[in-house]
Amino acid sequence: MANSISSQQKIEFLRSLFKSERPPQQKEHFTDTQEADLSQWLGEHSLAPLVYYQFKSRWPSLAQKLYPAYLAGQGQNTLFLAQIQRLNQLYSQTEHKAVLLKGAALNQEIYPISGLRNMGDIDIWVQPQHLKSSTYLLEQSKQYHFVQEPQSPYSITSLANDELKFATTTPGDRIVELHGRSFPGWWLEYAANINETAIWQRTIQSDTIAPFRLLSPEDQIIHLAVHTAIGHQFSSYVLHAYVDIGAVIQKYPLNWEKLIHLAQKQKLKTVLWIVLSHLKYFFDLDIPVDINEQLEPSRFQKKYLQKLLNADQILQLHDYRQTTQRLLILLSLTDYTGDMLRLIWGILWPNKEIFPHKPMSRFFRIRRLVHLLQTKQL
Repeated sequence: MANSISSQQKIEFLRSLFKSERPPQQKEHFTDTQEADLSQWLGEHSLAPLVYYQFKSRWPSLAQKLYPAYLAGQGQNTLFLAQIQRLNQLYSQTEHKAVLLKGAALNQEIYPISGLRNMGDIDIWVQPQHLKSSTYLLEQSKQYHFVQEPQSPYSITSLANDELKFATTTPGDRIVELHGRSFPGWWLEYAANINETAIWQRTIQSDTIAPFRLLSPEDQIIHLAVHTAIGHQFSSYVLHAYVDIGAVIQKYPLNWEKLIHLAQKQKLKTVLWIVLSHLKYFFDLDIPVDINEQLEPSRFQKKYLQKLLNADQILQLHDYRQTTQRLLILLSLTDYTGDMLRLIWGILWPNKEIFPHKPMSRFFRIRRLVHLLQTKQL
């Protein structure tokens, strides 16, 4: 995996990504082998289409190697836009508002042209009371059918899983995930303080993705940070996720004080701190110094997270989810000791609200604990 390129060379390259006027310092010193390895590494991090677009005139020989990935991205984007257009028509028929989340919104709203980021599922957030009508809307269209995913009832990831998935028979279409909450998940249930109503009231209109709405810029950054840190534990295309957040920061005139206030109120300071720290380190983004100082966790927590989530592992796409580090990360990202203890108790002995469809007998809880230990989730 791009073994001929040092970590420092990769970081220097990333720091030129958001500086359109700055050519990569090491461009003239790259051998053909290193250039090929860089191209491969960018592909592994799902950054090839964007880098091609940004560097086609600044580094033509590298762009040429990335061009096939760019073309593939544009082909996939054509299918994605067709699907989004059909969803726009569907949701234009209802009075209920809906919000596009994550990649589906970013692909059209944030980037210079659509198709510069690889797409996963299409995430749509509706208010809980409208989940039923949105499900009916999708199924009655004859375009979508509900997908039931098998999952072990003992898995950590089965906690507070409140999303509905819909698939189509159209080749190239994405799964549509319907969410009743913008911030779902068991970690947030125990360790955070999310006011979904307030987040909904702060959503904004966008002509680009109408009739869908967008999260406010500040909520967008926090949402993406939580998705990266908590949802994926820094393990799934993390640099790609950081580019998303950096693009949001560059796109909008941010209210940094409001961002800090929201993170503090939602008990997501530590999550936002580590993500902004990485953005500053990897991409040299213009983030006010005092912002991170106001978000900093305790000295011990800070050092531990910096050691656990070190640059080399991030650059190498280290998968923290496949190790016991996963739980250590999730515990370390809590803002307060009491929340960490509540999180531990919730993992070991979940309450009825977290598993609404499972009998909360002592036998179930014990079997689940044994499963977590056997599968090294603890």
